[in-house]
Amino acid sequence: TVRRHARPQRQARLRAVGFVTYPLPLADHDDSEMRAWIKRRESTERAAHILAAWDALRLRVPSLPLPVLSARTQEGAAQFSWIRNDIVVEIEVYDNGSFDWFTRNRVTDKYDGSEDPVASLPEACFEALVAMAS
Repeated sequence: TVRRHARPQRQARLRAVGFVTYPLPLADHDDSEMRAWIKRRESTERAAHILAAWDALRLRVPSLPLPVLSARTQEGAAQFSWIRNDIVVEIEVYDNGSFDWFTRNRVTDKYDGSEDPVASLPEACFEALVAMAS
């Protein structure tokens, strides 16, 4: 069985700002529960699209921990979010295959990201994801 983190306050805060999150398993690299959650909540086509994006991220950064995942943003994108120490990385995956992304240091306020959706994620995004994995 998979033990869950007790994060009720964090989950409540995320729901209050519009996130719909899946329960995080204790093992940050076992994505089977996340995959099942996506398949239960989304159409077959949309789930396949979201999981293909996740697989592509994991291919580039194999030790990437599980994200907080919103079911859908206001624009209809699936949103992957990571927070580690003072760094935030977010990637939005659109049904047409494009992405929005940003990374921000909450202390220095240094920001990098896309202004508009991009066809593929740039190297700077993967560098930020590597930082999430280390």
